[in-house]
Amino acid sequence: MKEKILKWLNKQGYPLEMEVASKFLDNDFGVEQSKLYNDPETGTLREIDIVTLKTDWSGFFSILPNS
Repeated sequence: MKEKILKWLNKQGYPLEMEVASKFLDNDFGVEQSKLYNDPETGTLREIDIVTLKTDWSGFFSILPNS
């Protein structure tokens, strides 16, 4: 069973998602995974794998995704 689960996870891109999130964290980004957002084209909730946040030392500048 464990092998079946690992095989399924590897086919889904989950390991890549975790690796990318880890790299962002290693570089002092805030990371949120599996966030839901409202798709403006369809009006439905969708999932995005990774959202990152980086704030400069002064706290006056942030890089945020479009809302």
